[in-house]
Amino acid sequence: MLILSVLLPLVAGKDCLASETSLLQTSRESTKLLEASDVELISVPGWTFAGLGSCEPTTISSHSSILDIKECATLCAQGVGAPPGSPAATGFSYPMFSQECECCFGVKVESGSNPSRTPFFYVLADPFWSFFETKQRCRGAPAESLSISTLAECASHCEASYQWLVYGPVLNWCSCCNDDGVTEISHGGLGYQLDHVTTFPEVSGWDFKGRRWDCDGAPVGEITTGSPLGCAHYCETRGDAVAAMVIDQNADKEINTKTCKCCTALAPEATPSSGVFAYLRKKPTTTSTVEPTTTSTVAPVAPAGDEKVKEAGTQDQKIAESGPGSPSSSSSSSPASSASPARVVGDPHITALDGSHYLLLSQGTFSLWHLRGLSTEFQAQNGAKKVPVEWEILTHYSGRQSFTKGLLLVDRSAGVQRQVLEITSRDCQWRAHSGAEWNLVSKPGMISVADDQDFVTGFKISKAHSNKHRGRHASRNQLKLNQVHFTMNSQDGATDIAVLSVSCRSKRNLDLNLDMKRRSEHKFVEGELAERKKLATLQTSDSEFSIKGRWQELGGTDEGAAYLRQMDEDSTGKSLSLLQSCNAEEKVEATRTCSKYLDSLGELDRSGFFFNDCVYDVCHGAGEVTAELAAELLESI
Repeated sequence: MLILSVLLPLVAGKDCLASETSLLQTSRESTKLLEASDVELISVPGWTFAGLGSCEPTTISSHSSILDIKECATLCAQGVGAPPGSPAATGFSYPMFSQECECCFGVKVESGSNPSRTPFFYVLADPFWSFFETKQRCRGAPAESLSISTLAECASHCEASYQWLVYGPVLNWCSCCNDDGVTEISHGGLGYQLDHVTTFPEVSGWDFKGRRWDCDGAPVGEITTGSPLGCAHYCETRGDAVAAMVIDQNADKEINTKTCKCCTALAPEATPSSGVFAYLRKKPTTTSTVEPTTTSTVAPVAPAGDEKVKEAGTQDQKIAESGPGSPSSSSSSSPASSASPARVVGDPHITALDGSHYLLLSQGTFSLWHLRGLSTEFQAQNGAKKVPVEWEILTHYSGRQSFTKGLLLVDRSAGVQRQVLEITSRDCQWRAHSGAEWNLVSKPGMISVADDQDFVTGFKISKAHSNKHRGRHASRNQLKLNQVHFTMNSQDGATDIAVLSVSCRSKRNLDLNLDMKRRSEHKFVEGELAERKKLATLQTSDSEFSIKGRWQELGGTDEGAAYLRQMDEDSTGKSLSLLQSCNAEEKVEATRTCSKYLDSLGELDRSGFFFNDCVYDVCHGAGEVTAELAAELLESI
């Protein structure tokens, strides 16, 4: 009886209702509804909480000694105990104090009521519509009015063209309302608004079909994932016969309900009441190359273990990311904006500022991002000053899968080496050099060397808090300070040029995201993240960005250099060893693993690169920590 234990504090009296910490809050003065966050505490599948109230005008059936509120809901939904010819229940009341269940057609919500004396009342829910209020009618004349026997059929009819509907109060009566919405009336029906929170993300190789579709016949395969990307990955492994997929994001994953089904054909749901929507699989095209878009998209940097693995070859390869078991090579476009993220994730998967996306297998140190040619002007103590700005991010990839093991941030503005930051996956600790010696960075602040007492440029280190609604992954990030702002002095004061976000696992690897603030400054960028519009998805070398000097000579620590040497594999006289193979069953398991961490973050990964690259890396042996790091990075940017 978990529900009873949650609600016991409410029976203390009216003072409890007035408290800011009470579970009961006022949504409107007229009805005293629960807040959305509280509905989860007493959620009943297929129904939504409407407030405290009772049946009006009709009690269809009554049931005594019902110990579980969900049992009450089931009895009312199935019409148990209802006289022949009775209408289907549109709601039910359940008093926690007496456990008497009443199935109702119509509801009377009582404002200012005490839950110790007034039943909790639920009304019918629809997965694609939000319950708005009782006692409603269309504002103005209804756009359409028709006789329909269920709320699901009413919603299915109205959602094609309208945003509002009223179900009832007349038996089997459905009204689709125009954009003016609904208004209160003393004997009105149940008002609903189309749920704009429900989104249907773009999925490479698939077209969105619509709501309330199901497989026509037995599915070819089923898997537990609510992510359209995860469902697509799985269905693609089931063969060419798969022509569509359906996803039920409202299924109960706790009891392992299959939320993704792969279909040979689609048909409308027999009873359109579940939260199922469908995609159609696109026919294969003969296109062999992908033109990069003008907008950058993202891919996460994945971790691999530091186990000793044999790598062959010092030459590097870029592997075209397409085909079974690999992430999509296409980059999604988005409206032009000032922010342009570029990322390095996993093996590593590199997404440049122009959206080009590739997988690099190479060991060694590379120039990842090198900004130079930009000057800044500011008011110094001795008058106006103009200085050249130069920053570089060096990255070191190690091992057979070339995971990112070290980063070196070097500031050479005004023609001198001003300050350096280093981080490696040895201990996930930032170290700073802005004077005579290296120091651990333990708290947020600016790392900067002044020029004649004037601030010129610096690295501002900070802690980026994860998305407050989805912070469960970022809390495990071992990197306490996970953001670095590349900041320069200007006529407007301290100004950010770029922000680097990092996630890290000690003895594993780093993932990173670089967000430049102004697109006009892309032209000053060189290195692997630079705009390279002629970059093909299949490359044989990244040698133009390879750095041959020793780590210490580039500005790093002796300890960092020793760690990177230890992580590097002996490749003398050997050719490059590619990743382990990935078959269809392994891809299914990889999809499950990545769904576990990334399903809830789909709205933050609209391009799908995080999910696609995660599946690729896990399937090719990178391990579950790849998914953890991807989720942490995605939440922090």
